Amino acid sequence: MADAKHARIGMPWGDPFDSPGYMSFAVDGETDALEWIVQVDETGPTITKLGFRYTLRTGTPPTYRISIQGVDASGNPDGTVKGGGTPASATFTPPADATWDGTWQWVTLANSYNSAPGEMLAFVIDWSSGTVDGSNNSSFTRGINNTSSLSPFAIQNAATVRSRQSNIPIFGYASADAVFGRPIETLTTVAISDGGSPDEAAILFTLPAGWGNTFQVKGAEFFCRFVTAAKTVRFTLYDTDGSTVLQSVDRDSDVIRSNSSNAIAEIQFDDALSTLNFGSTYRLSVKVVDATGSINLHYMDVDAAGDMAAHDWGTAFTYSSREDAGAWTDLATRRLLARLILQDITEPVGGGGGLLTHPGTSGGFNA
Repeated sequence: MADAKHARIGMPWGDPFDSPGYMSFAVDGETDALEWIVQVDETGPTITKLGFRYTLRTGTPPTYRISIQGVDASGNPDGTVKGGGTPASATFTPPADATWDGTWQWVTLANSYNSAPGEMLAFVIDWSSGTVDGSNNSSFTRGINNTSSLSPFAIQNAATVRSRQSNIPIFGYASADAVFGRPIETLTTVAISDGGSPDEAAILFTLPAGWGNTFQVKGAEFFCRFVTAAKTVRFTLYDTDGSTVLQSVDRDSDVIRSNSSNAIAEIQFDDALSTLNFGSTYRLSVKVVDATGSINLHYMDVDAAGDMAAHDWGTAFTYSSREDAGAWTDLATRRLLARLILQDITEPVGGGGGLLTHPGTSGGFNA
């Protein structure tokens, strides 16, 4: 077996440092805009759609334009919509009700844009037509608070005065067969407690079959809050059947820094590590053993299962929950803010590849 060097995998984006939530910007003037500066995927996708999280409508929103623009030498949108006479843009009019509030929206461009691999682009939402003011406008989610990102980043353009934002941005772009960016619809918590609904929640994960033969899970990290003191929280790794316990460890909620903080909690199994198979599905769950005990686990939702592919580790990490040790319910549009800690990995049978193969050789990430 090869040492996995404590590799941590599964977190959809960088660690927050307190409860993650939304940062929004109201495009309530004719010269306002919300802008995202993004380096596109190395595949150079043909972009057919742009996506955003709609925060809130006020009054009767006007018609907005969403477009792909170039990036100037200062790192701002250059003001020229890509595509020339066949512009990569579209207009949309949010409803004058709460239908869109708190939802993810995709807008199909009037003309697609063939991006170059790694090209720097600006995705821009600005006013197009209709009355826009403090009483008639839309707020759009620009990023996630209590997080930090240097690139990509969002820009609030308030009447041509730009303010670069430091938070992890929420945005999306898509081709006919792939989704990119950070298309997030919901950020919230699930409370796990004895007798609660659910009373057990899990990382549902499948490491791709072509990456290796076997691996071991040393533990996991969860972004969470141990709500109650002097209670026992149990972390369990289940086999593919969802019922056979492979590894388990109990954690006393007193043996943590605080019961009032949202932060990363690392747990490690203290029993013999099981050998797992690439290509097989497992669950690593959290359950409160003691009555009246509780732990809050942070998670994110996407609008559609296919949108999960845009995030790190894609659809290989999703969500599963159950009550009273009953049947598991799997949810492909949800993922806990958590990650596995790997121990040992073996190459595929016959060698010639695997997760730890050097990128310059056959197999591995270049396979």
